[in-house]
Amino acid sequence: MERYDIIAWRARYIERMRKNRLIEKRPVVYLDETYIHPTYHAKSCWQSAEEDGLLISDSAGKRLIIANAGSENGFVPNALLIFRSQSQSVDYHDDMNATNFLKWMTEMVVPYLPEKSLVVMDNAPYHCTQINRAPTMSNLKSELQEWLKEKNIFFEESWTKPVLYDIIKKNKVPPVYAIDELLRQHNHEVVRLPPYHCDLNPIEKIWSLAKRRVADKNVAQAQNK
Repeated sequence: MERYDIIAWRARYIERMRKNRLIEKRPVVYLDETYIHPTYHAKSCWQSAEEDGLLISDSAGKRLIIANAGSENGFVPNALLIFRSQSQSVDYHDDMNATNFLKWMTEMVVPYLPEKSLVVMDNAPYHCTQINRAPTMSNLKSELQEWLKEKNIFFEESWTKPVLYDIIKKNKVPPVYAIDELLRQHNHEVVRLPPYHCDLNPIEKIWSLAKRRVADKNVAQAQNK
């Protein structure tokens, strides 16, 4: 969190939000995805009576993936997405891909956003699908050449891949993401959280509350048995 580039990212994020709060006053919408399963329960540990216990998140049953978006005025209408996990991976992000995310945003979120919203999201890979990606060294030499031709950048047919790729790196433009373009077309703006700063996303508090309520119900059901 204290790498210089992340410190700079954090400063830019805070300044962007401060500018909006003091000057622009655009609606701020936070979005995120999480998972939940029916077997949540609190772990036994030393604690005071006023504090919640640690949650055990090992799933013994089906896992549901949840996506939603909301602001200080509550959740965005019709934005709730819930579907059953098809993955055996520990990482729930495997259940959400770029296609599903863009479909959710297009059909269930964007049509119901307040006008000229700032949409805050993290840097999950499916949030950052690049539509102007330049070729890399893993591409064929012909693909590197084709990219240079499209950009009207001079090269010799005899030049090797490393030489071509070095030219490409020097001529790449900043990345353009599919979700940024979608929101821009509807007069919204994406604001990305600095890496490792989920605490700056208030929707994380809602996920914690939802999981806590499931755990409380599981405790109550166990006590009644």
